[in-house]
Amino acid sequence: MILDDIKAALKTALLGTDTTIKLNYYDSTDNIIILWLYGGASSQVQKIETVQIMVKNTNMSTGQTLIKSIYDLLCPIASKEATKYIVLNSNKYIIEANQPPFYLEKDEQSRHTFVFNITAISKRS
Repeated sequence: MILDDIKAALKTALLGTDTTIKLNYYDSTDNIIILWLYGGASSQVQKIETVQIMVKNTNMSTGQTLIKSIYDLLCPIASKEATKYIVLNSNKYIIEANQPPFYLEKDEQSRHTFVFNITAISKRS
């Protein structure tokens, strides 16, 4: 599942832990990463999944740095000759950012919220 694969990649890159990465929900933890699966499609040969990546952090600069690091991990700049897919947790994906990370809001717990969305295409298994 794409969320598990992204979570594993974030942990491997030391950008998050089991405690700080939440799947499809968030809580009152001060500094968290939330991965939301919110859409997609499927055919005989591929899956298309849409994921929102959100960072909530009490320190604006730290939150901004973290969301940028996640964006760079999932959506690397590739040369024209480079393969367009990336490997997450031994699974191959073509990942396209729907937009770059942006500041969303300061929530009721004074956490700065940054977000971006991706579309991930993978071989259907």
